[in-house]
Amino acid sequence: MSKLLQPLKKNTALLALIFMTFWATKAHAVLTNIVEPITSVHGLHTGMRAENVTEITGLNAAAGG
Repeated sequence: MSKLLQPLKKNTALLALIFMTFWATKAHAVLTNIVEPITSVHGLHTGMRAENVTEITGLNAAAGG
């Protein structure tokens, strides 16, 4: 019986990992959508995504510093 349950346990762990990863990504996207407008009103930049880093460094270079 335990031989039958072994693949099921592995698949359950894999599905749980996939679900948790998806949920974390979804939660991050929702939080970013909430936080982003608030911080942009104050002129702050949040997150370290590639486009934000390029935008910040581009602005710094344009400002001469």
